Amino acid sequence: GRVARAIATALAPEQIRVVIADSNWFNLSQARMEGVETYFGNPVSEHADRYLDLSGIGNLLCMTGRSNLDVLASLYFHDMASNTYELPIANDKRSDKHHAATRLRGKRMFSPDIHYEDLLSWLDEGAEVRSTSLTEEFTMDIYRETYQDRFIALFVVESSGRLRVVTDQADFPTDCKIISLITVSYTHLTLPTTPYV
Repeated sequence: GRVARAIATALAPEQIRVVIADSNWFNLSQARMEGVETYFGNPVSEHADRYLDLSGIGNLLCMTGRSNLDVLASLYFHDMASNTYELPIANDKRSDKHHAATRLRGKRMFSPDIHYEDLLSWLDEGAEVRSTSLTEEFTMDIYRETYQDRFIALFVVESSGRLRVVTDQADFPTDCKIISLITVSYTHLTLPTTPYV
């Protein structure tokens, strides 16, 4: 879907291999037009066992907007991927007896209060996934002051090139890149009080 495509497209310039697996041909055709590597089919199928090439893939990001499918994929790939993550949905009103146990789920992505619908809503309002270098001159504190409540941190690309999924909004080292979903609409734009060059 749109959330996965936006993230995959943003990771491509960082030389990080990304593969989107989906049974929806429209979603995949959009991703292919954006230059993203794709697999058409159910990633937990026998066909995928034979043909889905996961060499070099270390993280599984489950973000379908369908809770049960995300849990299934997380369980299925648990032993193949170094880390499995899930982006939960917000409007799941089912009682506890209909939810998969927490111990079966992947790690929660981005922060405890971020849901699939939040990212989709931000994208609908024109937000973009952007990469920014953090340095001793442009620190995370300055980044926060610049964007305030207009960003959701998604990933950190460490100086070694290793990708780390953000699981809270606090741990950002100097000398890395931060990849965030940022509201860029001029109606929401607030400039920092001090210019940074």
